Amino acid sequence: MTVLVGESAIFNCGVDGIPTPSIDWYRQDAQMPKDRAERIVGGLKIRDARPEDEGLYFCQSSNELGSVRASASLSVHCKPL
Repeated sequence: MTVLVGESAIFNCGVDGIPTPSIDWYRQDAQMPKDRAERIVGGLKIRDARPEDEGLYFCQSSNELGSVRASASLSVHCKPL
């Protein structure tokens, strides 16, 4: 996904299962953006994207029967002049 500096990035992670799985979010080699990353229904929202937010994000879904992980890349570009 590519967003401009200052925009919001929204990652979707749709899962279903019995028993209902839990969803956790991770970022490869870095911490989540403090005070700007929030879980939303079905996903993760990063407000006010900055170049340092670029990287690989993971959604991991788990229940008693196992877990599965998906990833998405975030690129943050400067606004055109």
